[in-house]
Amino acid sequence: MAKIAEEKEMSVDHEKIISVSKMSALIEEWIYNERNRAIMKRRFCDGIIYSQIAEEFDMSERQIKRICYENFEKLINHM
Repeated sequence: MAKIAEEKEMSVDHEKIISVSKMSALIEEWIYNERNRAIMKRRFCDGIIYSQIAEEFDMSERQIKRICYENFEKLINHM
């Protein structure tokens, strides 16, 4: 099961494709806040939608989107 997840790829933009394992490694390295790291992994590695993440973390969907957007910008700068 884990091997399947590692083999999945995700589109970062129109030109770059990144594996889930690479995305997970980038999140671990560059997202310092533990909660934000967990949120980013749920969104970009597990593919969970914003509303479900918001419910899981007891936050609003808007807060989750903001966290993902701000931290994704950090990751883009390190790719």
